[in-house]
Amino acid sequence: MGVRIRKKGRHWYVFIRLRGRRRAKKVGSREAAEKVRREIEARLALGDMSCLESTDRSKLPTFKEYSETWTKQYAEIECKYSTVYGYKLLLNRNLVPEFGALKLDQISRDHAKKFAATLAGRGLSRNSARRVITLLTGILNSALDDRLIDRNPAVRILSSRQGQKERFRPSPLTPSEQTELLNKARSESLEQYALHLLGLRAGLRRGEIVALQGGDIQFGADDTKADRFIEVKRNYVYGRFTSPKNHRSRRVDLSAELRRTLLELQDERLLQAFSTGKSTIAQDFIFPSKTGGVLDPDNMIRDRFLPLLKAAGIRAIRFHDLRQHADSRIMPNLAKRHFRPLHLALLSALS
Repeated sequence: MGVRIRKKGRHWYVFIRLRGRRRAKKVGSREAAEKVRREIEARLALGDMSCLESTDRSKLPTFKEYSETWTKQYAEIECKYSTVYGYKLLLNRNLVPEFGALKLDQISRDHAKKFAATLAGRGLSRNSARRVITLLTGILNSALDDRLIDRNPAVRILSSRQGQKERFRPSPLTPSEQTELLNKARSESLEQYALHLLGLRAGLRRGEIVALQGGDIQFGADDTKADRFIEVKRNYVYGRFTSPKNHRSRRVDLSAELRRTLLELQDERLLQAFSTGKSTIAQDFIFPSKTGGVLDPDNMIRDRFLPLLKAAGIRAIRFHDLRQHADSRIMPNLAKRHFRPLHLALLSALS
């Protein structure tokens, strides 16, 4: 048995010889050839002879065909709907137009590197370009595992700088801007005030806010009790309910101010429900659409948040930026109500 590498012309080759059978594989660089050699030796040691079998290259799928298979057999099974939706957007907008008609073994490293270099010229941010190349690499890695290609031409084609994530730079409101925003919201409606106070004080994402139902709020006995919180159980993204980020529910501290506001809104909704013969609002959305169903997050931004910013004379920011205010307002409340009593109890026991 022998697996050797040799350079012929500009290319490196891996030569396999076993029991009178021989195969040669063309590989780009010496480093890639060494890697392929080690992989083949490991396979042969385990009795895997597939590397000696001839493959009918005419039957290889195109990148478009294989990416569709990969999406159905891997992404739609292993990933959340929102993740799959994002993959499909990247494929349809960037990868399929570039590589879709090519057979998998026709995608060269030079082609992949040139494609990566052109992404910035298409208006994509560095982080967006990184996501496109990461998806391309992942799909070709899967093709490599399926033994449809001998190497992945997209591996490490980004420089260290290109591969870095862009640093998230929020644009939080100043204290005076927060006051202006909430005052204007309060003058419009109690629901408008509650929605934006929730965004500022609890730090929920927009999809989590529109998915909140009456039964998700634990008000506790009064403002001084620690057993008051919001149970974040679901998210609403791309027209579907899904789990919150990180695939698990969580409890968010409910400040005294937010508790009073949501309790006032609940009382108002209960009166409306009782007048129509309903006995509970536990399954009703706290911030419903005009028809009473779930409010689309994009509509919430377009019809409620952005007009409120304009009416209050506040610079344009993202709704996501409101989450930056939650840590400074919620965590002190949490520490004060939950940990300080415990600390005092320990001191009393030790004295």
